[in-house]
Amino acid sequence: HIPRNEIRQAVAWELQEKFSMRSEDWYFDFNPLDQGAQANRKDMSVLIAAIPRNELKLHVQTLKSVGLSPIAVEVKPLPTWELLEDYLHPSDSALLLIELGRHHSYVVVVEGLPTFIHTMDFSGDTLTQVIQELLRLEYDQAEAFKLRAGITQPSEEISPAGPSEDETQKLNQGRLALRPFAERLAAEIEQAFKYFSFRLSQQYEIRSFSKILLSGKTSLLKGLKEFLSERLGVPVEYLEPLGDIMIDEKVFN
Repeated sequence: HIPRNEIRQAVAWELQEKFSMRSEDWYFDFNPLDQGAQANRKDMSVLIAAIPRNELKLHVQTLKSVGLSPIAVEVKPLPTWELLEDYLHPSDSALLLIELGRHHSYVVVVEGLPTFIHTMDFSGDTLTQVIQELLRLEYDQAEAFKLRAGITQPSEEISPAGPSEDETQKLNQGRLALRPFAERLAAEIEQAFKYFSFRLSQQYEIRSFSKILLSGKTSLLKGLKEFLSERLGVPVEYLEPLGDIMIDEKVFN
C-alpha cells in the first residue's frame, strides 16, 4: 500500500513534468483508480482534478460573501459521468461524452472511468447571443429560435403547412450564422482527442471510440447530432439515463 502523501508528491511531479503545472499555482486532488493492483505494480492510475488557485479563491470568496461556507469542490463533468453507470453496456469500448452547457462545455474520454477531461471554448449562451443580435430578438425568443433553426442546410421550399416565406428566410439566416460554430466545435473535439492521444498514449491504447454521447441543452440543436456523426465518423447518441423510466404522458411531457 502506497501512503497517500507519497502519491500526492508523485502526482505533483507528473503534473509539472507532463503538463508544466506548478503545484504552487494549482489546487489539485486525486483518486487512485486501481488500488487493488498496487501491491504487485510499480505504477498506478489516478484520476486528477485541478484548478488554478486564483480561480478557486475567486469562487470561494463569492460564496462566502453571501454567507455560504463551501466544504468541497467537484469537477462539473463528473456528476454527468456518474449517470453512465447504468447506461453503458459491457461491450462498449471507449466513449466520448460531450456536455454542451449554457456557459461551459466539456469533452470527457470514458473507458469505464473518465480518463481525460477537456474544457472547450464553446457555450450555448454564445450561440443564443448571436441569434439575438442577428434577428433583434429577446433572449428567451432567441434561445427557442436557436434550437428550432439549428445547423441544418438552408431550405428554399415554402410549404403551406410550414413556416412563412419571411420565417423561412429568418431560419436560414440563423442556420448560416450557427454553422461555423458547429464546425469549430467538431474541430475542437478532434483536437482534444489528438492531444489526449499524444499526451497519454503510453498509459492508454485508445485509438477510436465506439460512440459519442451528447449531453446538455445545447446538444438539442437541430441537426447537430447528425453533423457531428458525419464529421467525426462515429455514431452519436443523446445521453438518456432516464430513458427506461415509464411516465404518464398526461402528466409529464
